[in-house]
Amino acid sequence: MTRRKAVQPRAPRTLSTPVAPAPVGTHARRSALGVIAAGLGLLASTPSLAQGLPERRLPRSAAPQAPAEGAAAPLRALAPELMRLPASEEIGAFAVGDGELLAVTRAGVLLRLSGKEWLKLADGFDPLAPLAAGHGRIAGRSLAGWLRVFEGGKIVRTAGPRLAPFGGFINLPDGIIAVTGPHVAGGSRPKRGEEGDAADPLRATRLVRFSFMDGWRESARSDFVVMPDARPLLVELDCPEAGPGPGGQLVVLAGPSELRYRHGVLGDGVEATQLIYAACRSLTPLAMLELADPYVFEDVAPRRFAELETGHELLATVQSGPQGAALVLVGRPVPGGAELEIIAQGPPLGTRNRWMAPIVVGHRLYAIHTPHIGGVLTGYRRVGARLLPTRLRDGVSNHSIGSRNTNLATPVGTLLIVPSQSHRELVALDLEADAAPRWRVALEAPVVALAAVGEQVFLLDARGRAYAASLR
Repeated sequence: MTRRKAVQPRAPRTLSTPVAPAPVGTHARRSALGVIAAGLGLLASTPSLAQGLPERRLPRSAAPQAPAEGAAAPLRALAPELMRLPASEEIGAFAVGDGELLAVTRAGVLLRLSGKEWLKLADGFDPLAPLAAGHGRIAGRSLAGWLRVFEGGKIVRTAGPRLAPFGGFINLPDGIIAVTGPHVAGGSRPKRGEEGDAADPLRATRLVRFSFMDGWRESARSDFVVMPDARPLLVELDCPEAGPGPGGQLVVLAGPSELRYRHGVLGDGVEATQLIYAACRSLTPLAMLELADPYVFEDVAPRRFAELETGHELLATVQSGPQGAALVLVGRPVPGGAELEIIAQGPPLGTRNRWMAPIVVGHRLYAIHTPHIGGVLTGYRRVGARLLPTRLRDGVSNHSIGSRNTNLATPVGTLLIVPSQSHRELVALDLEADAAPRWRVALEAPVVALAAVGEQVFLLDARGRAYAASLR
């Protein structure tokens, strides 16, 4: 397979002025301090949060803004009622699978919402790791670090290897894909002098496929190294008429580097330098994009984005470098080819260590620029190899600094439900009306997770309490 170094396109010209639980250990503390210092530096020195936006410039008086406190009162009157979903203990994480809401308590109990009540399914699940539900089973990481599977109303036997603490899962009809890595007691790094993958955790994080053979056991392992917190994603990047290959395909962020881009906004200082398209059955790489130094993919997973005109599936993700983050679309230009390419790119934010979190809603592409500093919801329109941004609304967010949850926003009908900048309000923005706010609801504690099932929105706050709101 040929590796393709990404050629960095020049930033497109515009007509106006450009506008999780924290890891442990010494390295993580250094990353956290770096994040705080970077944030304080930005607050002190940032001349404008609007760099790279938009083509049509609005006067200050006409620019969309978050409503003032007095103006927010009518919006709160229109908000749906939040209903508490009491659980026997504090909830640590949400997941949606097979059209139902799942949760894991901070003690590791797996729950399923039935009506207004939580039903206990099993225990022993790690609340810091993602869940994957589908094909009649729920897969996650055990508190001890092993694969844990709930299937047929019970916990099913599994056998090693141990899994990376924050890696994601894919449930397949006949298999489970996870991210494996070394198990180190207390989360500390291996001692100097240890040999092999155990001596370097970044070399040990690989994709692993489990198949059922008198229990779930390893049947394949990738020869390429993935991100420790990678979230592999099922996707078909070839022409629609080609159909999926045998066993399906996935894409995953890979090539972890601690040196290329020190930011730490996603919980550590490790960033991806590669995006790999691989076969689900064998985990053999099919195509790759490798970014040239000093660029990285500052993300945990790309998002599927289907072009309206062609129906081709592309990948929306974040490329970061000396000029900060830029939204990019990645595709496989030649069906069956060994190369992935950046086929369209938006302007960078203009300053190193400025980040954005993408949002895909149907065939439309958005991102919240600097979600920790100002939070500007921005819409994008593709014109050839350019993604042209338009500023829509500020004062919102879809990410907490240091968290690996990059999806703290959920669409319901024409509305996009997002937290306010403080995360102490939920705001409903109408995407059919230039993201005009339709309602706001105050929260007792900051929101840490959002999910939607049908016309119901579910939120989890920082105190471990779950709520539901019906938008019917």
